[in-house]
Amino acid sequence: MIKVSYHNHTSFSDGKNTPAQMLETAIQEQFTHFAFTDHIHVKEGVDWTMDTSDYEAYIAQINSLKSMAPSLKVFAGIEVDWYLGRQTGSWSKYESLQPHLDFVVGSVHAIEENGMLFFVDGSYEELLEGLEKAFNGDVKKMATRYFETYNEMLEGLSPNLAAHPDLLRLYTQGKLITTGEDWYMDLLLETARLMGKLGITTEVNMGGDYRKKNGIVYPQDQFLAILKENNVKVTVGLDSHSAEMVGAYYDDSLAVLSRAGFGELAYFEDSQWKKSPINIPK
Repeated sequence: MIKVSYHNHTSFSDGKNTPAQMLETAIQEQFTHFAFTDHIHVKEGVDWTMDTSDYEAYIAQINSLKSMAPSLKVFAGIEVDWYLGRQTGSWSKYESLQPHLDFVVGSVHAIEENGMLFFVDGSYEELLEGLEKAFNGDVKKMATRYFETYNEMLEGLSPNLAAHPDLLRLYTQGKLITTGEDWYMDLLLETARLMGKLGITTEVNMGGDYRKKNGIVYPQDQFLAILKENNVKVTVGLDSHSAEMVGAYYDDSLAVLSRAGFGELAYFEDSQWKKSPINIPK
């Protein structure tokens, strides 16, 4: 049976456990495919990302773990945090690292306007401050800028996996954005169509609920339905930041996919995405 997670963090970035500890749990939990995807930034100066001086050691350590479990396919990967216009920073160092990677996750955690950068997955208070200072309180403008940045990431990075595409709703959903508003659904549709056109796979991500205990799952049900209509493949990326998370929420992720009408799970093997029937344990 296929059991996968393509989005996992270690103590090289903002995770709690070493790669070996994470992999030990993945083996115990009988995963068949497991990717390490610690954070790197195309800008410098963010403290929860991997230091550029650790790149070589990170890749070497992940590669050394591949022999621990011959039946488990282990991927040396990273999560690239994209900024609008790419604003080079450490981009050249990413390009030097890229040939040594098995897997690349693309994401957007921060957006910019009027010279101000702020993170959309910080605290609600930080989000409100950024919304007011950068966008004069205009929620629609903020959301549009987020998806504009995300779509640029899809085209500019062409990642193997597009992470938590509606991360913006971590603090806005139910507070600033009403589910089903036409303008917001149009943004989701545009991103889904682009994913379908480019053939980019996305994930069911339980990290919001696990780490913040807020019930947030990415993508939301309406977005999953749009992704399905646009033939976008979806896999499981637990977004685990600890060994404990590796063993949690997997069946819940499959249930989210199944509820949305997906009968197959995407899995990455031989440098391409394939599909396997979804089987939820009784």
